[in-house]
Amino acid sequence: MRKWLLVAALLLAGCAGDGAPLLETNTPHEGVSSTTSGKMPTIRTVSCEGPARANCRFINSPVKLSKKAYRFPDSIYPYYRTEDDLKFVDAAQDVWVAPASTWTDGASIPPIFIPIMGDPRSKEFMNAATVHDAYCAKRNENGPYYHAATWQEVHRMFYDGLLASGTSPMKARIMYAAVYLAGPRWKEVRTPPRRQAMRTRGVEISPAGRVVEDTGLRRLQSDVPLTAQLTEEELVTAFKRAKMHIENNNPSIDALEVYLTRLELDMLGNAQSRQRRHNFRARPIPRRISPGELGGDTGDGDGGHGDDGGDGGDGGDGGDGGDGGDGGDGGDGGDGGDGGDGGDE
Repeated sequence: MRKWLLVAALLLAGCAGDGAPLLETNTPHEGVSSTTSGKMPTIRTVSCEGPARANCRFINSPVKLSKKAYRFPDSIYPYYRTEDDLKFVDAAQDVWVAPASTWTDGASIPPIFIPIMGDPRSKEFMNAATVHDAYCAKRNENGPYYHAATWQEVHRMFYDGLLASGTSPMKARIMYAAVYLAGPRWKEVRTPPRRQAMRTRGVEISPAGRVVEDTGLRRLQSDVPLTAQLTEEELVTAFKRAKMHIENNNPSIDALEVYLTRLELDMLGNAQSRQRRHNFRARPIPRRISPGELGGDTGDGDGGHGDDGGDGGDGGDGGDGGDGGDGGDGGDGGDGGDGGDGGDE
């Protein structure tokens, strides 16, 4: 009886979660396999999409770029250097800096998503893209702010910068999803030359105070770029799914990060399963060795019991049969001698 009650309870629990929205109940979303089913951690941050939007602003805007364009073989867009510092103050009053001579292409969107997004270069994106590039564009690796914050903070700053520049929240979330899925990631965080605290109404707010609460979500996120772990086709499919989710559900930025984390875990879980199946198929199959092959390899003498002795008889030369015995072990040599005797008869 208890067994049937347990089965009924499990069935009812499964029906209750069917069709529930992922980001409100943490139940599995369509297209997300059971590898990541279960309750997801959550995150709560200070963002420019909320009441703190009034704090978000650029200083020394718009960005001033050199007139000379530099083209590099690994970039589809030309790069320019900034002629002056550009600063961004986020919702937590943290100051982000793109110093003079920062390299930027004004895009920041991964090239594989451009056919879906369209040309990402626009004046409304330029400020946010420039500060984003100062912290994570490879050409700025010798700059003072390169990797001076976690990749999660840098990509969130890009989102907030887009909002501060007048980009619509939905467009900004789609662009954030693009850099989350195929943008740079890193583990080691460098110490910037200075991260200066701001004062608001007499209260000092420390830099990097953006995360209010994290129940473990960012510990689930890989510090290795997904472009190094997944195929381009997988990433493009994931981005299309994320874009559709944003357009249909208009999630908050915190809820979107939960969704993208679940999507990431699902893709990596599927990739690992495929790799295990590939490794299993690629294992060499041991070749069966017949008893005859085994005898040929090891005995030099067992195979000679019949055949070598017979050959000695056919040759009629007992001495030669004895020589054959010497080539094997002592017992087999004796048998060869017998074969020689037979030859004498």
